[in-house]
Amino acid sequence: MDKSLKPIFLSLLLGFILLSGASFAQQKPLLERQVTVTFEQKPVSSVLDQVAAQAAFVFSYSSSAIDVTRLVSGNFENQSVREVLEGIFQGEVHYKERGNYIILTPAPVSKKEVTVSGYVLDEKTGERIRNATVYDPITLQSSVTDEYGFFEIQVKNPAAEDYKLIVNKA
Repeated sequence: MDKSLKPIFLSLLLGFILLSGASFAQQKPLLERQVTVTFEQKPVSSVLDQVAAQAAFVFSYSSSAIDVTRLVSGNFENQSVREVLEGIFQGEVHYKERGNYIILTPAPVSKKEVTVSGYVLDEKTGERIRNATVYDPITLQSSVTDEYGFFEIQVKNPAAEDYKLIVNKA
């Protein structure tokens, strides 16, 4: 290669690698993107705007179905968007990803069955554990954690005093 073209080629290659890395970073699911937000007695709508701006996506919801005027407080440092939403709504709102949107809908009210979700973490390191099985030993209802250690499972009568979920990872 001509010595005069080598710096240009290296610059182009480096630029391509940097752009590819930025593009790859945005491929992380919206609910798994990490944010840092602190808010004290702020309307939910304001907090959602702050999270969406930081994580580069858009929330979609009906303000007649979700009370976005309610005041909330919280401190989330390097937490997933999912964890922030759980902290704000505490199970009262369901969310799903569609393209560059997270759609918020009210959670159905059912006393018979509820959705339990969360992350499975290594006790010693605090790292999230992928491909762990989470199950109800009574009903044998089960779920497997995703690549981010997140699970979601439908359970019956979780209010029972001796209710427990079992986590198993080979």
